[in-house]
Amino acid sequence: MDILSLPFSQFLGLELVTQDGQQRVGLNPQQHHQNHLGTVHAGVIYSLAEIPSGHCLLNEFDLNSDNVLAVVRSATVKYRRPAVGRLTAIGTINAETREKFAAQLSEKGRAFISVQVSVQSAEGDVLSAEFQWFGSRES
Repeated sequence: MDILSLPFSQFLGLELVTQDGQQRVGLNPQQHHQNHLGTVHAGVIYSLAEIPSGHCLLNEFDLNSDNVLAVVRSATVKYRRPAVGRLTAIGTINAETREKFAAQLSEKGRAFISVQVSVQSAEGDVLSAEFQWFGSRES
């Protein structure tokens, strides 16, 4: 599954970009993304963070061919500065977490995994987040 082909991703105007050799999700904010202060709305920034967490998960694990259903269980988000201008977001999973998830999924058919996400603008960090995902094999 290509997360950027989802109607919501298209509605937001998200795009996949390669930056520093890594795939990121990018957004060129438009007027309809703005809040009453003229900066990017917090809900748009949150969506920009959540979507690459799923993209990262799909890139790390072949969930589609393994018939694994993954859903966000919880999120911890910290907004660091107002967002203006182009934004990029990247999700990462550390090696230990990746191995633990794969092992639990293989052994028990279900597992939890955390994906770290950073959203950045030209001015620096806009948001840092941790998305907790639950995955289970479909019967």
